[in-house]
Amino acid sequence: MRYFEKEEVDHFKEHGFVVKREVVDRKLLSKAVERFWDEMGLDREMPDSWTEGGVRGNLPCGGDPDVRATLTESPIQDMCEEPVGKDTQTVSNYTFGRPVYPTGK
Repeated sequence: MRYFEKEEVDHFKEHGFVVKREVVDRKLLSKAVERFWDEMGLDREMPDSWTEGGVRGNLPCGGDPDVRATLTESPIQDMCEEPVGKDTQTVSNYTFGRPVYPTGK
């Protein structure tokens, strides 16, 4: 199965990223999101608290089974291997969760 069109590969080469939607099952993603909220130190119900807020850097929950499942129980590994070759790079060893907070600007 091919995951990327030529245009997406070209975009990746030029910009360093490709946006793919609906890759990770929503149930897996929901569990991972819960782990992130547990560690970010923000009030989930108060969006004003998110601006420039929260923990900086990688979150320890990157090793949580629910977070790792977003990589190990989805096609992400195969997607990463498609452009570089099988067994060239393993994403499951590089699981991390890193929040990006709004700046208010």
